[in-house]
Amino acid sequence: MSSWLITVTVRECWKLRQKSARTVALDDPSWESIAESVAAGDISQERQVLILEHQHLIRRGIEQLSSPCRDLIEKLFYSPDPLSYAEIGEQLGMPIASVGPTRGRCLAKLKSLLTEMGFR
Repeated sequence: MSSWLITVTVRECWKLRQKSARTVALDDPSWESIAESVAAGDISQERQVLILEHQHLIRRGIEQLSSPCRDLIEKLFYSPDPLSYAEIGEQLGMPIASVGPTRGRCLAKLKSLLTEMGFR
């Protein structure tokens, strides 16, 4: 379940990042094929509604996290270019060795919040 949650969180972060004013357009053909498959109706309307509901709950969960966790998730998943733990630690003023454990605690907190909100 945790790898699924991480994958969903990453995707939600990318979507939120794309909507922000700081968005950098991604010229990746794989994104085009995904968008085309959704536009072509490969996903049922019920599935689309379920996906939107999950996206909304994840956004709400991320908003409820403490500022340090939100900042870390932003650096981990919102950055247009992948950042190393060293870069993240430097930018957030935390030791490199703390990034991984903090990430785990923040994702566990997000999972708990999502469970409380009825995320299934």
